[in-house]
Amino acid sequence: MLTDLRSFSSYKLIGLAVLASIICLSPTLFNHWVSWDDPTYLLTNPLIRDLSFEGIKKIFTTEQIAGAYVPLVVLSWAIDYALGGLDPTVFHITNLIIHLFNVVLVFYLAFILSKRRWVAFAVAVLFGMHPMHVEAVAWITARKDLLYTFFFLGALVVYHAYNQKRDSNVGYLYLFLILLLFLCSLLSKGTAVIFPLILFVFDYFYRRKDWKRLLLEKLPFFFVAVIFTIVAIGAQESGGALEEGKAMSFIDRLAVGFYGYFIYMVKAMLPYDLSAFHPYVNKLGQPSPWYYYAAAIPVIATFLMLVLNWKRWRLLNFGFAFFFISLIPVIQVLPFGSAVTADRFTYLPYFGLFFIMAIGLGWLFDNFRNHRRLIAMCIALYFGLLGSKTFNYSKTWKNGHTLWSNVIEIYPNDFLAYANRCGDLLATKKYEQGIEDCSRSIHLNPLHDIAYYNRGVIYSRTKKKNLAVADFNMAISLDSAYIPAILNRGIVYTENNELQKGLWDFNRVIALDSLEEKAYYNRSIAYKKMGKLSLALRDLDFLVNRNTPFAEVYFQRGLVLLEFKKEKDALMSFEKALQLDPNMTKVHAIRGGIYFKRQLFDLALSELTKAIIGGTNRVEVYINRGIIYMNRGDYNQALSDFNRAEKIAPNHLLVFLNRGVLFKAQGLCELAIEDFEKCLVLVPDYQPAIEEIDQCETLLSKNRRP
Repeated sequence: MLTDLRSFSSYKLIGLAVLASIICLSPTLFNHWVSWDDPTYLLTNPLIRDLSFEGIKKIFTTEQIAGAYVPLVVLSWAIDYALGGLDPTVFHITNLIIHLFNVVLVFYLAFILSKRRWVAFAVAVLFGMHPMHVEAVAWITARKDLLYTFFFLGALVVYHAYNQKRDSNVGYLYLFLILLLFLCSLLSKGTAVIFPLILFVFDYFYRRKDWKRLLLEKLPFFFVAVIFTIVAIGAQESGGALEEGKAMSFIDRLAVGFYGYFIYMVKAMLPYDLSAFHPYVNKLGQPSPWYYYAAAIPVIATFLMLVLNWKRWRLLNFGFAFFFISLIPVIQVLPFGSAVTADRFTYLPYFGLFFIMAIGLGWLFDNFRNHRRLIAMCIALYFGLLGSKTFNYSKTWKNGHTLWSNVIEIYPNDFLAYANRCGDLLATKKYEQGIEDCSRSIHLNPLHDIAYYNRGVIYSRTKKKNLAVADFNMAISLDSAYIPAILNRGIVYTENNELQKGLWDFNRVIALDSLEEKAYYNRSIAYKKMGKLSLALRDLDFLVNRNTPFAEVYFQRGLVLLEFKKEKDALMSFEKALQLDPNMTKVHAIRGGIYFKRQLFDLALSELTKAIIGGTNRVEVYINRGIIYMNRGDYNQALSDFNRAEKIAPNHLLVFLNRGVLFKAQGLCELAIEDFEKCLVLVPDYQPAIEEIDQCETLLSKNRRP
């Protein structure tokens, strides 16, 4: 097999590597959104919905999203959104395309380093279809890793070209291009700050010894790296990502780092326990388990062995140095988040280990010539097993439920996995299972606020308001600034007409985050219920001025404007609501009512029909349309609408009155009198019904005369 590959051109080998990557990762194209960061970064992120000049400017000037400053990634999401809205397939296709570009860059970089096409092919195939790389491709939010790696690898390719022509007149142009690509990498993910150190690794490989020049040419890169390091740490702190590490001692953090290096090295060859989340096995503030400390032994031994042979084992040293240095920002010595390791963190660093593995396979093939066929079969089997594992693991990322179910299968006592799966069960309205998961999470960790919050939302939706408030109270007691819990408690209070309590919660949310749109919207609902329409309109206008993408805001604003008798402005607001949500049936119902009152019957009929097609259950829609049909002489359609209205509201006065008028118009006075008498049962002194009965009886008496 390998003998055959050696005869292939570089283009054919690249094509094979790309094809293998596509096949193994093809299930990702059929996956949906997951509940893990996708809502924050994408689904509810207004930045991706505006690709205008001002929108792009805002993308680059927004300090951080969930603790990360990644404007180029957000821009790429905005382009996807412009192409297909929130269709996850578009985003998954883009992720896969970026990954395939990276596979090509990896092939080229490995080839110019090794000078052997099949070694480059082996590195590219490993990089393209390794199970540990599934997370970076399958998770739309992880595009940060894909994009920063793309620019990072591109900069290294240009750096190779620079080393070929550094003494020529174009040398400085190459350095400028490298700096530009480095900047793009940093704007995709702050992890790229280690780029200047990686350049020294390449200098070691190229055997460069002009140390003064080496340092001078790296100064701009270190300057930019320091700035972005400060920005990245600030963003992580403001996003709360560094809080968990403050309870760990330096020795424990160091042990976590060694454990991470060791696990990543093992999983490069034998990927096992593939999971979106790898929790700490010890509770926060407790010492790490013994094997965290023991992991330091093989890691330090490997490091010392390579240092002692730094002149002889240049290829090995290059690969390991690339791996070790690339992992520095994410190795959890400075912990962020609650995961001890993460598969996506290996995306770029594994280039170094894959390079060593490919060189090792070549060494076996060259030094055991009599066993080449057996070696080739073993290599093919190994690659096949990796590809099969990647294909199957890609399906795990189909949605949030499958994702967290896989985590629970591997870590059955992880409280966070149950809480997060509960969030997905909540989204799919599987409330009983959701309560079970949240209760299990609370049992494993009674101090975890998310589980209380998710269970509170389920109780709220199932009309168990007291239980919902109790769970929201628990979540808030654990985190006094937990905005979603405060917001949802305010919503429950408002639904229960405890409006002052609701207002207090919404005001608290706005004090914590002055741009939290849901707080302004729900406060407007509370003000509207209290009859404070001016205050309600003020909050809704604030959201409109921010170009909020939520149709409900414009709908509610239209209703408030109607209260102020501003029909023209209300209709404009309703039109905007329909632009954002063309299936918003209730807008058609309201507009139909407005046109009906203004006697614009053609427009009214169109709107009322759209509302009915949309499945409305508003009785006034059927009554108004029935009246229009009746006035146009379409008695059968009018009767159908009035009968439908009666099914929706069996005791609605206007249903009986108008159907009675319809019967009278057709000369069916007995049926008409029956309906008018039903009106009098509901309202005994209802004058229109009394008058209609008198008229019907007069008609009947005339018809009885000989």
